[in-house]
Amino acid sequence: MLADTKLKSKTRPSSSTTTTTTTTTTTTTTTTTTTTTTTT
Repeated sequence: MLADTKLKSKTRPSSSTTTTTTTTTTTTTTTTTTTTTTTT
C-alpha cells in the first residue's frame, strides 16, 4: 500500500507538469507600392 501511494504521488506531478508551448509567429509583410507617374 505504501509503495502504491508513492507510485501515485510520483506519477501525478509528472502528468501535471505537461506544458504545451505554442509558438505563434506572425510575419507581417509590408508591401510598398510605388507609383511613378511621368507626364510628358
